[in-house]
Amino acid sequence: MGMAKQIASISKEKGTTKMYYLPIFIIVMSNVAYHLSAKSVPKEMDSLFFLSLLYLVAGCVSFAIFILKPESGLSNVHAQIRYINWVPFLFAFGIIGLELGNILMYRVGWNMSVGSLVANILLGIALIAIGYFLYKESISMKQMAGIAFCMIGLVLINRS
Repeated sequence: MGMAKQIASISKEKGTTKMYYLPIFIIVMSNVAYHLSAKSVPKEMDSLFFLSLLYLVAGCVSFAIFILKPESGLSNVHAQIRYINWVPFLFAFGIIGLELGNILMYRVGWNMSVGSLVANILLGIALIAIGYFLYKESISMKQMAGIAFCMIGLVLINRS
């Protein structure tokens, strides 16, 4: 099975454990590259110019991969257009805020080892609350304990 088909068929079914964890591996490795890059943006370069260049490159690469996928191609572009809704536009604002926030976090002096950790702990707590209130996901006592430990960790990490 080709890599594109394997990635497209990722699920938690029996026997697909490796593929189930592939997205997490991709996220972690991409975040490492992301934070190394965000911390290395030249201070002289305007953040919004950098983001524009970043999105231009990312857009071209993403579109090229889409076209090269065996089941996609240029003929599938028209078919995909009918699925466009509000989501990519909100997602774009989220990505811009994420990118800009990370660049500014490093520019104002946060250490890579602490800044990303603080942001991601707070993000995790926010997503648990959003999952609970918006998507009716349950929160276990273990998760509540985890939230408490995260909050204690935030206090300990940020103490001078």
